[in-house]
Amino acid sequence: MVMVEWPRFWVSLILTNWNSKFKYIPIEEEIYLNQQEYYESIAQCHINGNVNIFIDFMLMCINSSLEKTTQKITQKTKLNNSQLKIIELIKENPKITRNELARILNITSDGVKYNLKKLVNNNIIKRIGPDNGSYWSVK
Repeated sequence: MVMVEWPRFWVSLILTNWNSKFKYIPIEEEIYLNQQEYYESIAQCHINGNVNIFIDFMLMCINSSLEKTTQKITQKTKLNNSQLKIIELIKENPKITRNELARILNITSDGVKYNLKKLVNNNIIKRIGPDNGSYWSVK
């Protein structure tokens, strides 16, 4: 039984070493929930002689884990539509300004400031760097 856990452990370890953000994403749990498909994808790799099916499976697990994690964060912090849109816009352009956010969201600069402050206080985003040349990071 212990040997069954090793492949999932190594996948998680490799991803975490590649990018430390993976340590916060419960991919191992997603693999466990889809265990049958996990082993079938490995078996197909041996039959086909390539890893495409396994890569597709892992990408599905990563995507599903990210969606579930995002849903948990959203439910936990009860973000409003403006805050959700701000997160999307920051992901697309980390150097986006408050004025740009206000224009895109069609809200006042004070409204943007309020929503940014809530996101920072909820530990969802943070500002990195000095005032000039700084950027936003989604945690």
